Amino acid sequence: MATAYTPHERSCWPYADGFTSTNYKAGYKSIAIDPEYGTFHYGDVLYVEGYGIGLANDCGSAIKGNRIDVCFNLGDEQRALNWGKKKVRVWILNRLAEDK
Repeated sequence: MATAYTPHERSCWPYADGFTSTNYKAGYKSIAIDPEYGTFHYGDVLYVEGYGIGLANDCGSAIKGNRIDVCFNLGDEQRALNWGKKKVRVWILNRLAEDK
């Protein structure tokens, strides 16, 4: 399941500082994941059906389990609202090597 957000206060309050939880600039191509769930990891390059390529570099309190939240740029709030909540396919294009 995928939802969408922007770095706007409406989506991110009280964390609307313009940066992801991993200190990247929040915007198009940022993807929020649940790092505890294990399907996706910080640093994964993902292809999201209907969105495109993005980087798993954020998390959110509502993103639990097998869910993602795709980010749109500040000013694209309507685009994020239009995205809504939808079932999408996600491919991992690149994963950083894991520690062994």
